[in-house]
Amino acid sequence: MDNKPASQPRPTLQTLPGDDVRQILWRFSDRYDIQMLVQSTRSVARGMVP
Repeated sequence: MDNKPASQPRPTLQTLPGDDVRQILWRFSDRYDIQMLVQSTRSVARGMVP
């Protein structure tokens, strides 16, 4: 019988991205292909990890 400790909740992002990150995001706001890449990446990042 395995006695595994209770899993700790994973840390989440505590603050919003800074101005430097937002500036990069706005620089590519008119690029549809990059918007779709970001959307896909976010959906993968939010998914379950086995």
